[in-house]
Amino acid sequence: MAQADIALIGLAVMGQNLILNMNDHGFVVCAFNRTVSKVDDFLANEAKGTKVVGAHSLEEMVSKLKKPRRVILLVKAGQAVDDFVEKLVRSSLLPAAAHVTKLSTFFPLAVSLLFT
Repeated sequence: MAQADIALIGLAVMGQNLILNMNDHGFVVCAFNRTVSKVDDFLANEAKGTKVVGAHSLEEMVSKLKKPRRVILLVKAGQAVDDFVEKLVRSSLLPAAAHVTKLSTFFPLAVSLLFT
């Protein structure tokens, strides 16, 4: 069931804090991490009592997003970014037409993706 306004992939310190900030400003955020146990830990601890929802797969994450689907990819720069974008587009979870914004080259690369 689509309930989240936006999804964020990457639950390191920066990702967790961005999710909590968006939650504090009224957004329902879907949290996903490649290591899915981090999703459960985050929901049970830092995000306890919030409207943050979790996903244990990319398919589940996409199913929880309202349209247009918005995804923030906040992972370490390099191959991880390429891998996630490829998984999202190649698996047909999200269409190939995407707006990709590179936010930083000195910190973990943040990529925002807007899908219809």
